[in-house]
Amino acid sequence: GRQYYFDTYCGGVSPTIIVCNVGWNQFVNGAYNTMSMSEMKTNVRTFLDAVHSDFPNCKVLLNGIQRGMPNAAIYQHKMYLEDQVKLAKAYQEICEESDYAGWVMYGNIAPYFDGRYGIKTGQRSTSMFNNEMETYIVDEVHPNDLGYKMFAYAAFLHFLYMVNQLN
Repeated sequence: GRQYYFDTYCGGVSPTIIVCNVGWNQFVNGAYNTMSMSEMKTNVRTFLDAVHSDFPNCKVLLNGIQRGMPNAAIYQHKMYLEDQVKLAKAYQEICEESDYAGWVMYGNIAPYFDGRYGIKTGQRSTSMFNNEMETYIVDEVHPNDLGYKMFAYAAFLHFLYMVNQLN
């Protein structure tokens, strides 16, 4: 597993900080709603415990959830946004639990992600009777290249903070 990877590909050097992003597909309303909040939190704890077992001196940066597109056209999106907030809060709470507070830090990436500009858009004709074009949302959840850069920037800022805490 994890230790084998570092032994084989990293010369046996163990990580000092692991940055991880835990998804939300199994929690949100819709086709992937297969887990309760309790199950999601248990799975995150299980993952963190396994990492800590393999690398007891390693710190973990657990990133939250980016914001989706505000005021989205689809009616379900309000539920997605609410679920994102609940899940991000749950991840933060785990980081603050006594078993994790000493070595897991929460990376609140949502304030750095602007769903108005970081979401995939496209152009389409407003009518077959004119040449006017409009911008529309292609994907209200997954970021475009700018969105991924916003995400990476936020994670990097939290990573730098953790590095400074180690010194």
